[in-house]
Amino acid sequence: MKQCFILLLTGVYVFLLCSCSSKTELKQNTIQNQTLKDEISERKQAVQWVEPLDSEEMYDNRLEKASLSFLALDTTIGLYPFLENFGSLDISSLSTKQRAIVESFCQSLSSEKKDTPFMAEQYDYFYYFVRSDILSLFGGAPHFWIFGKPFTIDGVTRVPIRFYKKAHIDECYCDCMVYLDSLDFERIVHMYVYNKNE
Repeated sequence: MKQCFILLLTGVYVFLLCSCSSKTELKQNTIQNQTLKDEISERKQAVQWVEPLDSEEMYDNRLEKASLSFLALDTTIGLYPFLENFGSLDISSLSTKQRAIVESFCQSLSSEKKDTPFMAEQYDYFYYFVRSDILSLFGGAPHFWIFGKPFTIDGVTRVPIRFYKKAHIDECYCDCMVYLDSLDFERIVHMYVYNKNE
């Protein structure tokens, strides 16, 4: 009885083995006979497509929100131009008196005047050194200048100024730093030329 049972199990095992191998051979034959175009079209049909998330309406809504958010910007901050190797041109923190002092210094260089009412008396000689540097660099007086963003540390306001040789922005310029002291009636107490481009 035991031998019959083992023989029956062996027969079932052989039958299952033969039936499975014939299915595998059949599947391999159909895959080999199928072209690439057929396979792509089958896979394409099997994909479940959905509606696009980025429709025209959503795009229009985003544009409206973007334009509204731009209007919500804080306009009191201000947007200011920026010069490479010089910095921001925001002079909003410069008081009217400080601006007038720095402007008179620039006018004095431009007209080649030798009086220095904008300088603190004990520091007059700084003006003559800077004047000499700028006049020798340009071969004459500067015709155009731009103030940079000032910054204040310990009551001394530093104002960067870019002088140009011609009456417009060109390649020949020099940068000068001017120091205004709040304790000395906002007069210039120090200055120097720190960048030259001939």
